[in-house]
Amino acid sequence: MKCKPYDVNPLQNDMEELKKSLDFINKVFEAVKLQNTALVTTNKTLLESYDALEHDVAALEQYSRANNLEIRGLRMTQGEEHLEIVKQLGDAIGCAVETEDTGTAHRVPTHNASYKNIIVRFCSRDKHTESLYNARKSRPTTSCLGVLGESPRQATANTEGQDNLNTDGHKVQTSRVQPVYVNEHFPPENKILFEKRSN
Repeated sequence: MKCKPYDVNPLQNDMEELKKSLDFINKVFEAVKLQNTALVTTNKTLLESYDALEHDVAALEQYSRANNLEIRGLRMTQGEEHLEIVKQLGDAIGCAVETEDTGTAHRVPTHNASYKNIIVRFCSRDKHTESLYNARKSRPTTSCLGVLGESPRQATANTEGQDNLNTDGHKVQTSRVQPVYVNEHFPPENKILFEKRSN
């Protein structure tokens, strides 16, 4: 009995279909690959643009604060006048500050609610620079500012372990003499870099 010849046409058809499918998959893969390359390039360009814009914004922020100084280390007191604090600090460091020398002064939030920093904007760059130079040279403390910080009498009493009493004879809680820091008013990003360099 003769064997019936095997029909290979269906197998050949299947191979052709498989080849077509593989060709299609390869084309899709190449298209996705090209698209991914384009996206990577676009993303790189966007990141570079973002970095440039971020740098420009930081530069603008720093420029807008060019005449500002940040005063740190003064405890908040009820009814305080910020410009008066700046004037007394100026007297303490040997750099007289008049009302017309400043535009504004105000507290800004910090981690310690009792010691919010004071930001002062000077009307001229010269007065800003002179104040910063004198502050760094003289290294003021809270005792330099009397009632706005801490008086020498209170500082002495604390050092000797004595109690400070008010006019009614009640104990008044005071702190030791603390340094008062005067620095450039940096944006948050620049402040981090400045603190890293300082350390």
